[in-house]
Amino acid sequence: MPRWRLGARYDRLGSSVARIEQVANGMLGAADFPVLAPYQPSIAAAMVDWSPSEFSRLRLQYARDRSRPDVIDHQVFLQYIMSFGAHGAHAWQGHTMIRRFCMMLIALTVWQQSHAAIEVFACEPEWGALIAELAGDNAKVYVATTAAQDVHQIQAWPSLIAAVRRASLVVCTGADLEAGWLPILVRESGNATIQRGRPGYFEAAQYVAMMDVPTRLDRSDGDVHALGNPHVHTDPRNLLPIAAALANQLVIIDPGNAPSIVNDWRISPTAGVLPLRNGQRRWGHCAV
Repeated sequence: MPRWRLGARYDRLGSSVARIEQVANGMLGAADFPVLAPYQPSIAAAMVDWSPSEFSRLRLQYARDRSRPDVIDHQVFLQYIMSFGAHGAHAWQGHTMIRRFCMMLIALTVWQQSHAAIEVFACEPEWGALIAELAGDNAKVYVATTAAQDVHQIQAWPSLIAAVRRASLVVCTGADLEAGWLPILVRESGNATIQRGRPGYFEAAQYVAMMDVPTRLDRSDGDVHALGNPHVHTDPRNLLPIAAALANQLVIIDPGNAPSIVNDWRISPTAGVLPLRNGQRRWGHCAV
């Protein structure tokens, strides 16, 4: 049998152009419908595998996923396959080997879970940066958007759903800022840990006093944020209570790494957060 195998695959999805009556008759332009802008998502993958025997195979695969027009996902997969059972050349004497292999696999899984960084899905770059500051190497952060994007117009791409499915914690602004796409990601992910109301779901707007809350809601006023101005990160003082709440949430989600978070950050719900990392004061006490 062949010891080595190589493989490649390329997928591309062609998007059709929708006919919109207002554009066809000249009332509106195509630029008024950015959501319908034509885009052809694609993914390219290459793999190599090695079979040391007829019972096992080691496979390595790399994929370049361009499901979103503004982000490229680089994915690496490592897979090991082993088969157990009797065959014509040998009698079945593998019970001891199976027990040893299962014990080794369990020990490896427990060790990996105790040392692995938790996966965090951040809706905006500011929350990704805050998670990195709080958890450091203990968290692997996936940021869904960039500073150049309009957060109101994000599409629920499959790659975003996959990232939410893997996450142990979702950190977003809230106050309906991501109302057009975040509920879809959370629902379609099938991840019970990050559903609204669970410890893995965090909205920053819940921990600050909202400004510009409308006294009335009327369609004639256009697109109005019913819960107030959701851009809470523009006031640096808001980051202190948010960071305190987020640090406490990290301790709940990842108790194994709680000592490093608690030692590096002094958490106080009234005075905010005073970082002690590297012996330097980056933030001070601030009345919010």
